[in-house]
Amino acid sequence: MSPPNLSWNVQEQLPVLFVTFTADIDRDGGTFLFWAGSNNFYTFILYPERDLSSLVTPIGPGSQDTLSDTGRTFVTKNLKSCKKNHKICQASQLKRAIVSSRLIDEGNSMSSVRVINTKDISVEPYATLSHCWGDLKVIKLNKDTMPALYHGINTATLPTTFAHAVEVVRFLRLRYLWIDSLCILQDSAQDWETESSKMGSIYGHAYINIAASSARDSSGGLFFDRDASNPKSQAIPVTLESAKDNISSRGIQPGRYYLMNQNLWGSAMANPLNARAWVMQERLLSPRILHFTQDRIFWECLEEKSCEGLSSLRGNLVRQASTLQLRTEVDMTRLRNIVVSEATGARSMDWYREFHVAWDQLIERYSKCGLTKEGDKVIAIHGLIKRLEDAIPDRCHAGHWESQMPASLCWHVNWGDPDASKTPIHHRRSHEWLAPSWSWAGVKVPVCCRIPVDGIRVVDVVSIKTSCLSNGKLQSSQLRLRGALYTAVVEKGTGCWISDFEEGHEHILIDGISLCVDGIYFDDSPLGISHFFILPVVERGEIFKDYSFVYCLMLEPARTGRGAFVRKGAAMLRLKDSYQKTFSVLAPASCCAVESKGWNMNIIDLL
Repeated sequence: MSPPNLSWNVQEQLPVLFVTFTADIDRDGGTFLFWAGSNNFYTFILYPERDLSSLVTPIGPGSQDTLSDTGRTFVTKNLKSCKKNHKICQASQLKRAIVSSRLIDEGNSMSSVRVINTKDISVEPYATLSHCWGDLKVIKLNKDTMPALYHGINTATLPTTFAHAVEVVRFLRLRYLWIDSLCILQDSAQDWETESSKMGSIYGHAYINIAASSARDSSGGLFFDRDASNPKSQAIPVTLESAKDNISSRGIQPGRYYLMNQNLWGSAMANPLNARAWVMQERLLSPRILHFTQDRIFWECLEEKSCEGLSSLRGNLVRQASTLQLRTEVDMTRLRNIVVSEATGARSMDWYREFHVAWDQLIERYSKCGLTKEGDKVIAIHGLIKRLEDAIPDRCHAGHWESQMPASLCWHVNWGDPDASKTPIHHRRSHEWLAPSWSWAGVKVPVCCRIPVDGIRVVDVVSIKTSCLSNGKLQSSQLRLRGALYTAVVEKGTGCWISDFEEGHEHILIDGISLCVDGIYFDDSPLGISHFFILPVVERGEIFKDYSFVYCLMLEPARTGRGAFVRKGAAMLRLKDSYQKTFSVLAPASCCAVESKGWNMNIIDLL
């Protein structure tokens, strides 16, 4: 039986919509509806008027921009509620402190601001700004501009985004604001290293973060003119009438309802700002965030998500659309909650499992984000790593947690991601050493990290050590593994990714035995590579359709000497028997030291 069609009588200025059921009543109270508009597809949720009338406040035709009276009321209400009622926010709030060397002082003048040294002021709350730099040439703090910025400059001469942030700070009755380009000396490597090492604490100790979510550069601003009657920008009161089918049989009664955009939160977060790598930790570590989008202001703290027109965004309304970009918003929420649970001591039995899954998903998203300087890849999440290292008995090395190794070494380049094809195949690793070959931080393309950490480990980590500067910039690494290393030959094909579920399978030869390969993922160009060393790392714990899967590293000898290798990629073998039964009859390579532990094991230094 086909789903019933429903007709809607909406407000006079809106057309009649014809929608189709895609699901029954949802456990959170709503019904999923799908509408194909003239240019876009929208997923809505239907809520009875009696359930949402207390939550929905129409933005109204008088709210022409995002800092109108409606916006100011929305911000004030959420701040008051957060400070008074949110126990998690209160428990996880860091002790008030100013860790940056400089702040922007709003002072008593309504027309000018100045940069000050924080050692000269008492500890007071301050706001931070998250923004896209863009390509515009705007004022920055350097040795030439320092005298003018310290003396004071007219607010009207600031880039639009900065000037709007000053207006928000004044509305919040705060005095101080931190903006990276005005509070860090841009022509001093030493000052950059010092201040960037504090980045996580700067955002973590802030009173609130102001996010210029829809601005692609400093000229974009925070405030936008908007059409408050747009059906995408508010909850729409509708009247449900029965057509030919008996809608009551589906549990839906005729009456007044609210039509809610299911993808409201995810669509708002899929913006230019959240595509920047630095912003990820800024958002995860900030206690409160005001997201200024083109349609409305969104509020985010540790306990609540809301936006103008809706006092709360929970359950269905923070679900995502079907695109990867929007789905990963759920992963951000998961990791943010994990950070909070650790700060408040509310750790569940499955905490580490959840942490590993959330971290892998975060890295997958992070690897898609843009960086102006490719050398900042680890630096840009160093503040988050430090926060986690201070809270849990674990250590992070070049983006890999000790508790996840060696399984996490089997990440692979996500060649199925459209962004991977944008980088030329010979430029997917930097010519400059930025990270060890075994780290995802060493490539410039999206990666996949979903390796089963609860699988059977067939490699041991003998020792690991990494050294870095105070801001997280990697200087050196040492990783020694104990495992069975084999010489391998690709029998056919040179693709970067090979699927193995059809005839004409890819195979590799190890010690004269042909083994089936489910996927081969080279980190960069595979051209000219036919012989390499393969190191089995993890066997998937369960047998899937009579097969066992083994995650492996593809290595080649380094030029530094015997026993040293660099990673060239990852592979997954599909075996008809278990790893132990298949590999026990194979002879490991003799190119490095061999130990005997049941069978011969190699000592491998991975650079």
